[in-house]
Formats: sequence, structure tokens, C-alpha cells
Amino acid sequence: MIISSFNTDNNNCYFYGNLLNTNSNTYLYLTDLDSDVLIDSCLIENGNFNFSLNLPYPKQFILHKKSVSSDFRDQLIIWLEPGKINAKGNFDFLANTEIIGSQSQIEYVTLKEIIDSISTKKESISSNHKMFNNEQEFLDYQEQLKNIDNEIVLRIKLYLASNIDSYVSLSILYTDFNYGYNRLYGKSLLTKSDIESIYKKLPYSLQTTSKGLEIKEFLALPDIPQIGDKALNIIQCTPEGDTIELYDYLGSYVLIDFWASWCAPCRVTNEELKKLYDKFKAFNFEILSISGDNDRDKWVQAIEKDSITWINTSDLKGWKNEAFILYGIKGVPKSILITPDGYILGDKYCNINNLDKELSKIFGVSNGL
Repeated sequence: MIISSFNTDNNNCYFYGNLLNTNSNTYLYLTDLDSDVLIDSCLIENGNFNFSLNLPYPKQFILHKKSVSSDFRDQLIIWLEPGKINAKGNFDFLANTEIIGSQSQIEYVTLKEIIDSISTKKESISSNHKMFNNEQEFLDYQEQLKNIDNEIVLRIKLYLASNIDSYVSLSILYTDFNYGYNRLYGKSLLTKSDIESIYKKLPYSLQTTSKGLEIKEFLALPDIPQIGDKALNIIQCTPEGDTIELYDYLGSYVLIDFWASWCAPCRVTNEELKKLYDKFKAFNFEILSISGDNDRDKWVQAIEKDSITWINTSDLKGWKNEAFILYGIKGVPKSILITPDGYILGDKYCNINNLDKELSKIFGVSNGL
């Protein structure tokens, strides 16, 4: 393996290494973590592999064994950057591979170890509280978990403050507002105020990256509306291309239903929503579904298969759906009930029965679907 000709003064990233326990005709794969797109593959020869990438700035990838992302299990999340980066490990245990030469990987691992140590305490608390003898024990348990989350938030903030010029820090901010799940610590924990405070301290070079500009757009949006607030308007299109606005439905009770075709619980909820819609559509009630899909065909197929008859819209931006971002939707299914004068009545409908009770009370009918 010749690496002396590699020029570290440009945008080239030369990622090479040696893995034990590899067989002939064995391949290694790199997938872009942000886009989930397979970037490159490499035949491992005598345990050695090498990738050469054009990489102007640090970026996260998944190193894995199989070409189809949904099939691979043992994997390693790595930060690659311009320069020579070496890996040493065992093909049977990719997750334990040592990465040498990537400063971004060092920063990422440092934060991961901090979060893992705190998460271990959370797991211990959860495993020791499978049964509760009384309500106070349950409340104490919830308080303990809340304290753990608060500790994670504090440590994240301290880390970001100490690594303000890092692409890893930029990535933390970006994933926290843009996705419902952060690979390091699960659910999103940073508030909009937290993100804004840290973003303002980022160097201009990071603020003006594509991710930095998306964060800037997010911060310019109105605050996420809460119960009792005026609902923010949603403007999206139906599969037929018709533009629909939430404010078109003012004068009716409107259930904003956030869902996606790939979400199994959403598909089950659709069946229950049909019963709900049949029961209340004769009253002053409408459903406006907002899909978090990015594949039009799969979205349309799901609508047809689930026999959805109410209005369904999307901008086909997936988790970046503008309505999702506007309302802070981090997971689906999620429903928000709007009053006829446009105010948020509730958003805690963990199941359809709760919503049925609410609407039955509003419309003066008997409860039960």
C-alpha cells in the first residue's frame, strides 16, 4: 500500500487501515451519515483497505460490512477529514476499530464517552425500577430520569463551549433541531434558546456552511407554538398539486396529524383516525395530515392503501418538512388539535381514545368509537 504520494495540502482524505479476520473477496463500505447514501466500497486485500475521498471539511460516515444500509449491524460511526487517517481493528468487531489521525474523531469520541458514562447511570436507574409500589416511587423515578437528562444537557453545553470551532459541535446543533433522534444521546435535548446561544459563538466559517445556514433559518422561525398559542399557518401541497393552508380551515376544529408512510405506528393510527373521522366529520371537524415523506410514490401508495379520505399534504422534505420544523415535531405519529378560532387546544393525544373523549365532550356526543 503506497501512501507517500498523497497530498495533504488539498481536500483529499486518504483513509486506510488493516483489519484482522478478513476473508478473500471481502468488501468494506462507507455511507454518508447525513444522507444515508452509500459513498464508496473497497475490496480488502490481505487485511488492508484504502479509500480516497474529496473532502473539503470534516464529515461523518458509517464504516460497515454490507452494501445495503438496512442490513448492516456491526458498524462504526467515524469522522473523516482532509489528511491521512489510519484504522486498526478486527473485521468481526468493526465498532471497536481504532481511528488515528482524525481530530474530529477524537472530539466526537470524547463527547461520546462523556454521554455514555451518564447514560449508564440512566440505564441503571431504569433497570432498578421495573415495579412501583406507589405513586411517589414513580414520581421519584421520573425526577431521577429528568436529572440525568439535565446532566447530559449541561455536559453537552460545556463541551460545545470548549469546542466552538469544531464541525462536531456544528453537527450536534444541526441534528438536535433537525431530527428527532441524536445518535449520541437519543432524544433531542437542546432548546431553541440553547442552540441560538451556541450558534452565535460559532466562527463565521461554520455559520456559513450549509448546516450553519439551515440552523440560521431555523432560529429565524417563530417560537414553536404551545397549548393556548395561536397556531402557525401551514402551507403545503396535496399529491395532486393543490396548495392547502391550515388557515383555510379556520372556523372548524382541526386535527393536524403528523405522520409518514414508513412509520408503522402511524399506519395503525390511520385506521383509528378513519373511525374518528367517520364519527365527527358531520360536525365541525376536519383532519389535515402532514406527511414527513420524501418519496412521493410511497406517500401516495400509503394514502391509497390506508384509504385516507381527508386532506393529506407534504412538501416531501422528510424530517426537514417545514411544518415539522415549525411545530417542533421530533417524532411521529403526533397530533395537535386546533380550535375554530385558530388556537392550540391540545397536543397530548397519546392514543385515539383520548382524542375521542375530547371531541365527544366538545360536540356533546357519547364517548366511544
